[in-house]
Amino acid sequence: MKKNLLPIVAALIFLSGLSFAQTQTTTGVIGKLYTKTQADQIYGPVLQSVSISTSTLQSLLAKSPKYIMFNIINGQLVISTPQRSVLSGQMTALSTSQPMRLYSTSIINQLIQQGGASTTTIEIRANNIVTLTNGTDTLESGTPCPPNCPTN
Repeated sequence: MKKNLLPIVAALIFLSGLSFAQTQTTTGVIGKLYTKTQADQIYGPVLQSVSISTSTLQSLLAKSPKYIMFNIINGQLVISTPQRSVLSGQMTALSTSQPMRLYSTSIINQLIQQGGASTTTIEIRANNIVTLTNGTDTLESGTPCPPNCPTN
């Protein structure tokens, strides 16, 4: 009987590790940098995009020091804090059920430094994957919120 449980326990440990890895790396940073080419290969082509001035994005990052969320809703870029306070966009409020993509602000700052471009593009790809591209670098591996929304 114990031999039959071992594969099940191993599979559960593996799957729980995958879930954690998707939402947060071992450094505690949500998001991972790729080249534009890698992102296209892994996540598919960009289906929709909206650009924002990199300097504007940097000022918004300062308003949500740890995490920030993105989505394109009805063709409009929406940027908010994890508490769903809208920082940019025409929406004035976000419902708790509105899907957003959560990233650590530290990795977005790294994207901006590495990319060096004056504009950053927020993109929608297949399966509602939200990526950010600056220069030749693309950020993904964010976490969907809900269900993975930080409490602080």
